[in-house]
Amino acid sequence: MTSSGVIRVWHHDEGWGVIDSADTPGGCRADSGAVLVEGVRAEGEMPFMGLLEGEPVSFVWGPIGWDHDEFSAAATAVWPSRCEPPATLPSGAFRSSLWMSAGRRGEFTVFRQHDPADLPAVPPRAPLPRTVGTVRTWNADEGWGVLDAAETPGGAWAHYSEIRGMSGFRTVEVGARVEFAWEAAEQDGHHFRGNDIDVIETPAT
Repeated sequence: MTSSGVIRVWHHDEGWGVIDSADTPGGCRADSGAVLVEGVRAEGEMPFMGLLEGEPVSFVWGPIGWDHDEFSAAATAVWPSRCEPPATLPSGAFRSSLWMSAGRRGEFTVFRQHDPADLPAVPPRAPLPRTVGTVRTWNADEGWGVLDAAETPGGAWAHYSEIRGMSGFRTVEVGARVEFAWEAAEQDGHHFRGNDIDVIETPAT
């Protein structure tokens, strides 16, 4: 059932509040997971989504699903009445939401819920430069090593998962000639990381 009401109290440190409505005498309990569309978070408190006391809200509710001495109704969804209602109401116990900061109201930060499909597309990443170098060291037990090339002074850290043309737990020999993509990245004291590694030539045995 969908009703209208007003937030009587919200415990931002505990993540729940009470809605007063003529349809739910004695109050309707609402937990932070039921907050949709827009909510607030208090500074310095646990990161629970909440609502402000006195805020007119719309909410979907039903009989409370556990023994409770004080409340007989619980909200499964609640949002500020001044906002457009959610396009769809969540179902099931698991819920994931994308919330983005949208300003402040007093001591509270305001967050609005977004559909990831409505966000602008992430521009494609430019391809990384490639170079040819050699394997300086390789720790087969831990699955990583260091590649040397002129473009990566000090060496490029590399993980076994970046070795192409092999399956399972991959490894390369020290001294092997390799072609790899590289990028600036801090890893284990190195300032570069190697990616998409192709083994060109293994050392003569």
